[in-house]
Amino acid sequence: MITTPAVKGRMGSTNYYFTKLPASHLTGSVRPACEVDELWNNDNPEESLQRKPNMARIKDAIAPYLANNPDRFMGSILVLSLDKSLVFESIQDLGSSLNHAYKSGSEDLGFLSIDSGKLIALDGQHRLIALREIVQGNLEAKGKYENQVPEDDVSVIFIEFENFEKSRGIFSVINRYAKPTSSGQNIKFDPIDGYAITMRKLVDVNNPVIPINKVNIDGSAISEKSQSFTTYTALYEMTKSIVDGVAGLDWSNTQIKPSQEELDEAWMITREFLTTVFRDVDGFNKGFNSQEKCSDLRVPGKPYSLIMKPIAQMAVIDALVYATSSNKITLDNAITKINKINWDYEADIWSSVLRKDDGKIENGKSARKRAAAMIIYMIMAHELDETQQHTILRQYQNSFFKDIPEDVNKWRIPNSIN
Repeated sequence: MITTPAVKGRMGSTNYYFTKLPASHLTGSVRPACEVDELWNNDNPEESLQRKPNMARIKDAIAPYLANNPDRFMGSILVLSLDKSLVFESIQDLGSSLNHAYKSGSEDLGFLSIDSGKLIALDGQHRLIALREIVQGNLEAKGKYENQVPEDDVSVIFIEFENFEKSRGIFSVINRYAKPTSSGQNIKFDPIDGYAITMRKLVDVNNPVIPINKVNIDGSAISEKSQSFTTYTALYEMTKSIVDGVAGLDWSNTQIKPSQEELDEAWMITREFLTTVFRDVDGFNKGFNSQEKCSDLRVPGKPYSLIMKPIAQMAVIDALVYATSSNKITLDNAITKINKINWDYEADIWSSVLRKDDGKIENGKSARKRAAAMIIYMIMAHELDETQQHTILRQYQNSFFKDIPEDVNKWRIPNSIN
């Protein structure tokens, strides 16, 4: 039996007890909802889907975050006592003599005794499993602070079992209506991800590299009428491309904060690269600095209407990173050629690459790769060897063929720029 200080509360028809437990005790006594079949209606496919844990997310994101960060923190885990093994004794019940000011709340303050029984995590099972992986020493890569995690105090909310229908209902509502933060919000506040830390300096209010009012900080897309030129998410992806390709740093595990030395190096390289690009690539300069509204510049038929879209911006940066990191063309020469490309959204060269047959923009990773491949070929075809040309052009063919022909004579080849 475990006895711990607790606060008793009630919401609607449900009594609950708020307390804390060491991670080692929690993982040893509480089971994830996915491991308790008797609670569930196995004929309900939606319920089954909600219960299934994402082990890749646990092993690649949550557990490394907890094991590698001194500032680790997480929200409360909601635990159901299936066999009513909870006993709460208030301070008032214990007969403590309190001053008048404290007596009114004394019936809700006390100690919760948790007997061995069936305790099930209705909410927070991914966090619980991640803690269990650390406590049991199952991490593939050892974390700097993993030996401290078992003694961490984890906030827990206990509720008692009333009936299966109500318990399943609570689980379903929590999972169905939980709203994840947007990618822009995650980037805005993440204190560990090196790409996010570096990117945020671009829009630092004290020394911004770009006009902050031209950046959509919450979403990953821009509406046709928006006055934003780019987004937090797009700037993050541009920064990632530069840090990986130009700085040559390996920050693939975004749950481990890079050293200050690496962060300083990444910022210096990213700032220099993007300052040049945003100033000298005509479309970027127009988007950030023109007095004309971005919504007007984005209208199809305008000379930079495509580069007003984040997907094209990311493809341009990808192409410039590839070109300059190959040491076969300078950034200035690459930009000169970029400025010769037709960036009108309606231009034929973008058909099936970034513009669908119905005229709508093609977004996503595959579209970005296709567009970057086309731009790379256009600006440096003569600097690529035969193998590099074949690789780049094969990516470009995904714009036109579901099954790429083995006969390269049937491939479509974009025009290179002299």
